[in-house]
Amino acid sequence: MNFLVADKVETALAALVTAEAGAIPVYTGKSSEEKEAPCIICSAEISEDEDPKGTGNYWVTATVFIKQSGVTNEDGTDENAASPKAATQAISAAVLGALLVDDLADQLTAATDDLTVFDGSVIFGAATAGQDESGLWIDSLQMRIYACGSTLA
Repeated sequence: MNFLVADKVETALAALVTAEAGAIPVYTGKSSEEKEAPCIICSAEISEDEDPKGTGNYWVTATVFIKQSGVTNEDGTDENAASPKAATQAISAAVLGALLVDDLADQLTAATDDLTVFDGSVIFGAATAGQDESGLWIDSLQMRIYACGSTLA
């Protein structure tokens, strides 16, 4: 079932970025938890039909979103608080840096049961940075991943 492949990719991505997230919660996109900033969301969806047909292999479009507040002194406890920019940049660099590696396919395969990400099949899109309508800073990285929802020997 193709939706399970996307769920497994989300789970594997979340497992990989959790070590770099520090105290920031990491969520899969398909979860019912409230995803308040700061947080990291690992989301995936099937972007094409089975390829080739009958194999159980799919192209998955996955995105890792890093949502952080850009508000200085957000809790009102320190009027002289420094801008959060350097801290948010450090977290984004660590999380995205953990993904922008040559062996990501192997790491994703090892991160969860019944998932095979084929060697050389992770295609990175451009990393993006911006703000949403509420002013949160959102950095993201999109990738296409060719995978199947089983372990291949």
